[in-house]
Amino acid sequence: QVSAHTWQKGLDSSPSSLAWDSKEIVFTPSLPSSCSYKTFRLLNNRDVPIQFNFREFENDAFEILPKLGLLSQENQIFLLKMKTPLFEETKHKSLITTTILCDINHDTKHPEKLILSGTIQSPRVAFPDSSYVYFHPCVVDGRVKQGLRVKNTSQLPVEFVWTTQGAVPGITRITPNSGIMQPNEIQTHDWVFTPTNEGRHSFKGIIATNFPQTQHYLEQ
Repeated sequence: QVSAHTWQKGLDSSPSSLAWDSKEIVFTPSLPSSCSYKTFRLLNNRDVPIQFNFREFENDAFEILPKLGLLSQENQIFLLKMKTPLFEETKHKSLITTTILCDINHDTKHPEKLILSGTIQSPRVAFPDSSYVYFHPCVVDGRVKQGLRVKNTSQLPVEFVWTTQGAVPGITRITPNSGIMQPNEIQTHDWVFTPTNEGRHSFKGIIATNFPQTQHYLEQ
């Protein structure tokens, strides 16, 4: 692609005539294996055309269009795309970011910097009080109940399912056993203990979470 422009002597074509909407673009929180889009505007405050050229960058999670061109009109709208990695690649990665350099009028010594960043959501929950549940002493075939507070720390609704593991399965019931939690919602899940024999009992509760739009569960 070849482009060129001319202007009358004495007219200003310096990069200072450009006005950026923002040089730090933050994408909305996204699911794994998904795409999100943003736009921004570049203003030319002069009558003189200005050439822009966004350099190639290594982070393939982001794309920008157009990459180069001649800004002869008042403004230019750019389209930004962020593609998040697969679910298996996001378990220990929540933030992706990159810096794109843009040369104005072939000035490679003083490039403009555009910072792009976005977050990858994980379907995680937290236990505001404690992740341990202690039951009061109870007679055989009796019944005791204890509540456990659970909070959705994601910025998207989370689907959950409880399962239990232990030496004496089936004597602990969790209500609700499954359901959906809204962002930042705190729910109280009731644990019911009904022992069938004497002794000290220890159980492990596992809560598997995922986003309703996906099929991948994260166990905690």
